[in-house]
Parts: sequence; C-alpha cells; structure tokens
Amino acid sequence: MTINLFDQDKNTLPIAGQDRPELRKAIEEIVESGFLGVSLRVHDERGAWADSAGVAELGGTEAPPVNGHARIGSNTKTFTATLVLQLVAEGKIGLDAPVAEYLPEFGLDGRITVRMLL
Repeated sequence: MTINLFDQDKNTLPIAGQDRPELRKAIEEIVESGFLGVSLRVHDERGAWADSAGVAELGGTEAPPVNGHARIGSNTKTFTATLVLQLVAEGKIGLDAPVAEYLPEFGLDGRITVRMLL
C-alpha cells in the first residue's frame, strides 16, 4: 500500500520509489521556454507522480500547487475536436455524416454534420 503525503513546504506530492527526473526536467524546460509555471500529475504503469515548476502568479515567488485545480475553459473544444478527428481517422465517425446518426437522443437537425460542429 502506498500513502501519498503532500509536502506543503515543497509543494510536491512525494511518492515512495517515484523519482521521475525525466518528468522534472520536462516541466523545468517548459518554464525555461517562457511559461510562468507548470503543474504536472502523471498516473501511469509506474505509478503516480506530481510536481510543479516556475511560479503560480506573475510577480510571485510561490510555486504552482500540485494539488490545485485548473480551469481549462475553451481548451476542451480543442481536445474534443482532436478526439473526433481521431475517430474519423479510425473510420468510426464520418466527417460529413449527420450528427443525428451518432446522437439520436438529442433530436438534432439531420442537416448538421460532424464537420460543421468542428
């Protein structure tokens, strides 16, 4: 059993046996490229890992929280479009097919295509 303990002084989530220098280097490089701050949480076959780099606020000195929430707003549109286009590439969705074929429960106009919504 692994117990995750939040270290408020370092603003990290240390996890036993989870030294991930390649991830730490990646978030530091993102900050060095001009981003204010980065928080990263990974759950994969190696387990869980969380850390941050940079600062939480412009002009501040506090690191971004690793236990915080991020509101991504309109970015979800990009994620959704990417997923839809992946399904198109797999042949599971037709770009010019009526959306009503995939979402019949919404009673959408049959003239509205997947392409139109992207």
